Amino acid sequence: MVWRGAVTCLTLISLSGVPAPMRAQGPFTTYRDTAGRFSIDYPKDWEVTAGAGEVVVTFSQRRREAFVAVERHALNVPIQHLIDSLYRDLEVEDLKRRQPDARSVVGRVSEFKDGVVLIDFERTGKAGPESLRQYSFIRGAAVIRMTCFAPTALFGKYLDTCIKMRDTVKILTSAPAEAPVGITR
Repeated sequence: MVWRGAVTCLTLISLSGVPAPMRAQGPFTTYRDTAGRFSIDYPKDWEVTAGAGEVVVTFSQRRREAFVAVERHALNVPIQHLIDSLYRDLEVEDLKRRQPDARSVVGRVSEFKDGVVLIDFERTGKAGPESLRQYSFIRGAAVIRMTCFAPTALFGKYLDTCIKMRDTVKILTSAPAEAPVGITR
């Protein structure tokens, strides 16, 4: 079995020396995917940019200090029952393939909610080191990756906002809305 699916993730890293998290700034508003696949709440004063390809939408803090990208993928086979260390390892390998400059990659099955894989990592961005947290939400054959990222020095400042966004993700359908990718036999 070969796995080639992608996941929507939110990635945040908590590092020593990073500013203490600020409370999630409100008010929040709800974004609903135009294809009816998912919804997520985001800070009302953040910019929303429609994506292309696998990236559905990107949210950016008005000073461009933090970003959240949401991707949507469909798998050939529902995998809810595979959310374990094997799936985590597959997600980590897929992330390394998609983000070849990723380092300090740590993946785990989240205890936050069933069907969620969490991966923390760092990379070198255009403006220097960045910290990221990717959450993969799996419901049947639907996979949503939500990745939160910011310069490492600012990452902790936006942690609460990203966690609040993570807590509001709702997958509205588990059926693939497009040609599936992912597990092949």
